Amino acid sequence: MHTNAAKEILENTIENIVGALIPSAPFSLAAKCALIAYQAPDKSTSDSIQSILTTIEKQVNNLKIDWNKP
Repeated sequence: MHTNAAKEILENTIENIVGALIPSAPFSLAAKCALIAYQAPDKSTSDSIQSILTTIEKQVNNLKIDWNKP
């Protein structure tokens, strides 16, 4: 896979996950529980997943939620 394509796919995936974790999103608690419960099949996958989860955590922590906007 082309590096730029892989990077774009990863960024889109992270954006989708962050969007699902916003407290106002439908089923956000279920999405958060699924991430917490995820167990990677092996060590190399686990390290990659942990890196992605760290990125997601940083983005979610920096969100500013305006409850007056949908």
